This record gives sequence, structure tokens and C-alpha cells, in this order.
Amino acid sequence: MIGKIAPNLPINAKVKPEDTCRDPLVQKAYAQDKLCKQQGSFGGVGSMLVGGEGLCKEDWKRWPKDTPLLIAHGEGDKVTDHKASEEFVRNVGGLGVKAEYKGFPGFYVRTSLPPSLSYLGRANLMSERMWVA
Repeated sequence: MIGKIAPNLPINAKVKPEDTCRDPLVQKAYAQDKLCKQQGSFGGVGSMLVGGEGLCKEDWKRWPKDTPLLIAHGEGDKVTDHKASEEFVRNVGGLGVKAEYKGFPGFYVRTSLPPSLSYLGRANLMSERMWVA
């Protein structure tokens, strides 16, 4: 209700650095990053909550039948619930769409890779991890 009346009204939306990943260097960088604001708006937060719920309840029915789906989710994620991703994939798969959920036990919302890897090296490593059966 507040999101409709005053959508720009700020609200605290804290994400603890230690909940983003297990790498202390990444946690520190996240905590110091001025672009990672620990607030949102009532309209924005409400929209994410209602939109997420809508995806699981009804919106999955509109997934294009000719578009395959792959969702990869860290199952140790303390920010978003991997069970909702699994449910979405199950629902879309029920439409006859090629749909796959790839869970990563213990991974958080952000996968930290060694900073020494180049961007391409990181992409290759993630690709290898995702497609392992």
C-alpha cells in the first residue's frame, strides 16, 4: 500500500556483506562500495516482492514455449530463495519447455572466483562448473 502512495519513500534494505559471499576481500569491497546502497524504496522493494511472487504463481505460464530455460542458483544464498527458482523451473518445464535448474550447494548469491583469473578465465571456469552433470 505504501509503495503505491509513496513509491519513492526510502526504506532500509540491508544485505550483510558476509551474506554476499564467503570471500573476506569481496565482503570488504562490497561494504566499501558507495554504489551498493543499503536502502531501496517502498515502491521498488514492494515491486520485487510482488513480482517474485507473481512469477511463481502465474507469470511462468507466459514463458515462450520455444525458449529453453537454465537457472543456476547458489543454494546457500541468504538473499534470494533457491526453492523459488526450482519451483519456477518445474512450472516452466511442465509447459513442455526444456527447462533445467542447476543448484550449487553452499554457494551464496555471488560466486567469488579468484581475482587472478582474467574475465575470460572466470567465464570459462563458471561454464565448466555449470555444465558438469
